[in-house]
Order: sequence, then structure tokens, then C-alpha cells
Amino acid sequence: MFAMAALLFTLILLVGGFTADYGTTYLANSKFRNASDAAALAGANERQRNPGGGEAAVRTVALQYLALHGYVPDSKTTITVTLVPAGAGGPETVRVETTRAQPTFFLRLIGISKVDFAATTEAQNGGGILDVVLSQDITGSMTDQMPYAVQAVRAFLDKINPSTNNPNGPQLALAVFHGAGGNSLEFTPGSRDVQVATFLTQDYAKLTKIIDNTAGAACPSTWPAPQPAWADSSPVTSTEICQLKAMHHSSSTYVGNGFEVAYVPNTGTNHYDLWDPALGARPGAKKVLVVVTDGSNTAPAATRAQEDAATVSAANAVKLGPDGVIGTSDDVEIYTIGFFDTSSDDSNFATSPTPKCPAAVIPSSPGPSQNDSELISASSSKPGSCDHYYPLNKNNSSNLPTLLTTVANQILRARLSR
Repeated sequence: MFAMAALLFTLILLVGGFTADYGTTYLANSKFRNASDAAALAGANERQRNPGGGEAAVRTVALQYLALHGYVPDSKTTITVTLVPAGAGGPETVRVETTRAQPTFFLRLIGISKVDFAATTEAQNGGGILDVVLSQDITGSMTDQMPYAVQAVRAFLDKINPSTNNPNGPQLALAVFHGAGGNSLEFTPGSRDVQVATFLTQDYAKLTKIIDNTAGAACPSTWPAPQPAWADSSPVTSTEICQLKAMHHSSSTYVGNGFEVAYVPNTGTNHYDLWDPALGARPGAKKVLVVVTDGSNTAPAATRAQEDAATVSAANAVKLGPDGVIGTSDDVEIYTIGFFDTSSDDSNFATSPTPKCPAAVIPSSPGPSQNDSELISASSSKPGSCDHYYPLNKNNSSNLPTLLTTVANQILRARLSR
């Protein structure tokens, strides 16, 4: 009887020990893989910050991050860090390949002294193949703030830093919009007040001229085609668009223009897509849209609620991309910037001096205003968050360049690709 109890007790200890060993090994493997992911992301961010450092700088930073998690090259651990060049339409990445011989305890009793882990992680350089569209509101209410808007767009350009010397780097397109020119929210030729200053390009000098209107040579003699026709009752000259100057007359606002100037689903003759490869976009590029607006919907075509709903619908169509399916390679990431005079345009989150968004959880007490709700829903914010919505009170207009720089930094963040 005693012998049976002893045997049973031993079996219980062994089963419990093996279970504990397995749990410890599983957690160690998860920690190891997370450390590899963090190292690859750190290396990719270093590549963006310090492109001149080459593979050596990337390797140094990646190894530092692994060391912070307790992993260094030794008899148990091998670590290889490689800067993988762009090719075949794919972006430049940082690859971290690691192996680890994790010692066991109870499993040794059955001849298993170690468990081998292996992890291969790749992170895309944040400044890799990005096709970014910036859509700027130029309604008359922007008149006093346009100098800050010009500075902000220039700061955004400088941070995104497209260059013809970096063909696998970012591209940028610039578009402007204000009110709806027709009596319908349907996107038809000649019905919207929108204009594309340039399609996606890496020509930094050209983009600078469009923003600054320098040397008197910024504005094209004809606007690039195809694009929606400008349809305003008071014609707008190209110099107003090229200088990002606010409209010289008051106008209504339809924020949906800011999204539809970039993309309209394929509905026959009204189809429009700034990310069309025929217009310079690149297959496999990460697609991003940034919409800057200072207005509440006031177009005469419909009620504000209808216009808000149409705006969000337009943004949701953009997010899906041409294939109409979320979670695929042609999806578009959207950032919205609400630049509000809260004495005339409702916003509970464009608080001065510190806005309440972006945030991991949508603030409450008070919750979002109608404008806040519209722009959060139109953005790519995660459900329940406002992490892609950047409100700013016009009392702090001088902060607009810093805000656009912050958004650019978010766009340039490294991403795991494997």
C-alpha cells in the first residue's frame, strides 16, 4: 500500500513538473519571439532615423534591444541582423534571425535537456514604399490660418522627405478642397470643389514650389488629368491652389470632398483613384491619406447629418481600396485632422492647449461632438479609440506644423512585415 502511494505521488510530481516545464518553455518562447520583433522594429526605426549608418547601425540597435530582453549572442543564442534591400516591388526591411537553446528541468528526466527556439522577423523601414496623399481644406474660414497651413504642409513634406534618389522611398500627392458645387452629394464631373495640384511624385523640388509658389514657376499651366473638374460659381485661379491660399470668397463645406478627391470607387465614368498605377502609384506600396479640415458640413445639397454620413461613407470606401475588401494589400490608412474654431464649429476634443485625441480610448464626459464623431469614424482609428484623429484648436494655430510633423512620424513608423 505504501509502495503504491509512493509511486502515485512520484507520478503526480512528474506530471506536475512536466506541466510546469512546458508552461515555462512556452512563456520563454513567447518572450523570445517578442524580443525578436522589438529588435527588428528598433532596427527599422534606426534605419529611418540614420540612413547613413548602414547595416552596422541597424545591427547595433537591434542587438541592444535584444540585450535589454536578456538575449545576447552566446553558446545558447545565435543572432543575425541583416539589412535586406528593396527589390521586386517589395520594401527595404530589417531581418532578425535568432535561435535559442532553452534549458529544461523536469524534461531532463526523459532525456530532453533543452528545447530549441527559432524566430525570423522582418520589419519594414518606415520610410519605405509609401504612397501618401495630403488633402487640404481651403475654405474661406481658413484665411487667417493659411500661413500656418502652408508651414504645416511644408513641415509634412520635409518629414516624409520624398526623393528621386530613393526610388523605393515615399511619394507624396497634394490635393485641395472646399464646398460642394452642386446640389447633390453624388460625385459627378463638375459637381465638386476639389483639385489635385500634383499626382504622386518623389520630386521634392516640384512639391516645394507648389507649396511655396517659389520662383514664380510652381503652378502648372494646366492641371494634371484625369481629375474632377473644378465647379465653383466664382472661378478659382491656379495660383490660389498652388499657394495653398484660402478661397477669396466664402464657401460652404462638404468634408467628403477631402476623401473623394483621392478616391471614388469604380462606378463607371465617375471612378477616380490617386493610387492608380497609371498615375504613378506603385504596386505593393503602403497607401496613406491625410485629410485636414476646419469645417462643419454646411453644403446646401443635404442636411448636416446626411452630409456627415456621406463623408464617413466616402472615407470607408477609401479605406477598402479598389478591391473593396478590408485587410488586403490595397487598403488605405486614413488620418484626419480637425482644425476647429470651437466658438463656431463644435468639437469637444480640440481643447486648448492640449487636445484630447489621439487616444487609445475615446474620451468621455464630455464625449465626442458631431464633428469629432465624424472625423473619428472617417479615420482609421481602432474601434473605441481616436488614435488616428488629431484635433487642434485654432487658438493654437501655431502648433499646426508640429501636429503635421507628428502625423508624418506616425506614417513613417516601422511595421512588422514578417
